[in-house]
Amino acid sequence: MATIEVDLQKLSVLDQEIIILERKKKSLENELERLANECNRIKDMANKEIAQQKQLCESECQEKLNKAGALLEDVNKKLSTADKRIGESLVIEKQIKELDKKTKEFKEREKQIELAQISCAEREKKADLIIEQYKKKIDELNK
Repeated sequence: MATIEVDLQKLSVLDQEIIILERKKKSLENELERLANECNRIKDMANKEIAQQKQLCESECQEKLNKAGALLEDVNKKLSTADKRIGESLVIEKQIKELDKKTKEFKEREKQIELAQISCAEREKKADLIIEQYKKKIDELNK
């Protein structure tokens, strides 16, 4: 019977160890569940933060795209204006060349007119001298 009592005592000790181990198991399961919940909460917070950062990044990117688009439009307008001005300056340059050519022609004509006036003045003087001579001769003949 002594062996039965020893076996019963061992069984009793084993029952208590089982109860202790089941409590530890339950405690560990609770801790595991708590840690899983904490992980899920942290994961949710991280996902929210990622979503916010993504939205912020998308907003900033859109803003930068809008600014870049506006700058590009402005640059295109300025390039268009520059192209027009280049075209206008080419026309003006052509007109200046024509004006220079006409100015040279005008100066040449002016020189010709001056020479003609000088020539006319000389001829007029000669004519006046001849008229005077004729007048003198007529006067002499009339006397």
